[in-house]
Amino acid sequence: MKNLKNMQLDPVGEFYGTVIGEHQSGVYSISAYLKKAIVPDMLQLAVNDLMKRLPFLCGRLIKDKEGLYHELMTELPEITVDDDTYTAYYLEGKGHVVRVRYGEFHIKVEAIHSIIDGGGLVKFTRGLVSRYFELQGLKFDRGDIVSCFDNTTDEESANAYERFARPLESEQKHETISAYHHEGVKKGAMKILRHTFDVSEIKKFAKPYTITEYMMAHIFMALSKERGLQDNNDLITSLLPINCRNFFPCDTYRNFVANATILMPETKDFNDMLEQVHLQFKTLDKNYVQQVINILQGIHEQTKNMKMTEKEGVWKQFSDLEYESNTTTFSNLGLVKFPQEIEEEVEHLEFIVSLPESMPTSFSSITVGNKLTLAISYTLDCEGIFQRMLENICTGE
Repeated sequence: MKNLKNMQLDPVGEFYGTVIGEHQSGVYSISAYLKKAIVPDMLQLAVNDLMKRLPFLCGRLIKDKEGLYHELMTELPEITVDDDTYTAYYLEGKGHVVRVRYGEFHIKVEAIHSIIDGGGLVKFTRGLVSRYFELQGLKFDRGDIVSCFDNTTDEESANAYERFARPLESEQKHETISAYHHEGVKKGAMKILRHTFDVSEIKKFAKPYTITEYMMAHIFMALSKERGLQDNNDLITSLLPINCRNFFPCDTYRNFVANATILMPETKDFNDMLEQVHLQFKTLDKNYVQQVINILQGIHEQTKNMKMTEKEGVWKQFSDLEYESNTTTFSNLGLVKFPQEIEEEVEHLEFIVSLPESMPTSFSSITVGNKLTLAISYTLDCEGIFQRMLENICTGE
């Protein structure tokens, strides 16, 4: 690997870099469940090859008097056995910000948002799984999947916010919603509920709406039932990450995501719920994403010469506003494509998002082939409501 230098964080990286800690691990992962048992030695070779190809992802998060940055390292991450925990393993400069774990039949790529977003992690996971099979002699046409034989490009490690931002015409004020936060509800350790759906069946139920809209409406119906048990009338909302690459094409692996807040319509009729959710999604166009990019880069520019404590205060305030305005999150990474030869070896994918202390539920989904896996991360004692939600998604009710 080349001689490496420290890398400054992008706006979203700074945001997460300042707020993550013991009570908000910021860890999320994509797992590829395969049909054959994992060969650990081969997996480690694949990790080594891909990290050498993408050296800007091989680093640790440092927070000191010089500020917040990634210290890039020549030491490659060692794969470890997956124990299904989502702890803050990277704190105080310990641990790589992107690492790989494995089980008997799955490969888990785990990361924090200081360095990479869900879209970037999809790109990394496709590259890793492909290299793993390539080392075992499988032949395939890689298409747009990263090759370990190519050189690293500046575009792959670019700060896309800086590239696409436009100057703010006026000071932007963040509208705060006082959202429902399950106050007074008993909370415990984080649990994960998973279910894999047949995409073709879900599409039948969702038409003419998108799968994301359909899932969001079901999530809102479930949370409305949970809120009803608490005799509470606060607004229910969901944070919805948007992949900015869909509007501003670029090859960066780093953060390039915008968040929107979707408000739950106050109705008990599912079809009405779905239609009103759809109308909110229609407003999330290129202009909306451009505004979010401008705001994030604007904060980054305003705080770049501040002392670390001052910078932390600004991003902490931004974080408090965002979490105050949202009950939950729903992140759909969509369809992940592999060459047919590899897809035949993949059982399904799974996308898990850990929970901050202030948010006791999170929903995440990912699709490969005709299999969509929805994961629910939660600390509430309401498994029955979520189980019924999954049943309703399956039946279209």
